[in-house]
Amino acid sequence: MREPYEYAEAHVAGSTLIPLGDLSGRLESLPKDQPIVVICRSGNRSGAATRLLRQRGFATVHNMRGGIIAWVRGGLPVHRGR
Repeated sequence: MREPYEYAEAHVAGSTLIPLGDLSGRLESLPKDQPIVVICRSGNRSGAATRLLRQRGFATVHNMRGGIIAWVRGGLPVHRGR
């Protein structure tokens, strides 16, 4: 749910960038049979995205509270660049 410049600054390796404004148009590309963890910068946009996904039938969706900020503060690895 992050913007491209935010994603380039730091993201979880293997994650897929889908800005919140693009999510509705990309629902068909997401798996409904696998868990999805939604991450943004601080947890606000990912909360909105989680609600949207659940409304559209995605049953196993999780909002990562605190976003990438909490991930980095927790000392977890990040990938930088695209």
